[in-house]
Amino acid sequence: MDDDHEDDWEPSFELLRLVKQEDREIKPYQEIIEIFNQGDKDERKEVKIGNNTSKEVRGKICHLLKEFRDVFAWSY
Repeated sequence: MDDDHEDDWEPSFELLRLVKQEDREIKPYQEIIEIFNQGDKDERKEVKIGNNTSKEVRGKICHLLKEFRDVFAWSY
């Protein structure tokens, strides 16, 4: 008699959702970036700026970085 009940059993929606969620691969967030070189050809001093910011804000950041480039430590 117990065998009949096992055939009728269906997993709940919540259980199916959790199994699907378990199977998904979690990937790191990848933002498109722009590399801004503070140095010259021979000595690169790169700063990465996200492209999600507006061009105006990126321009202000680049200007600020140029103005204070002597403050940053470029090596250990």
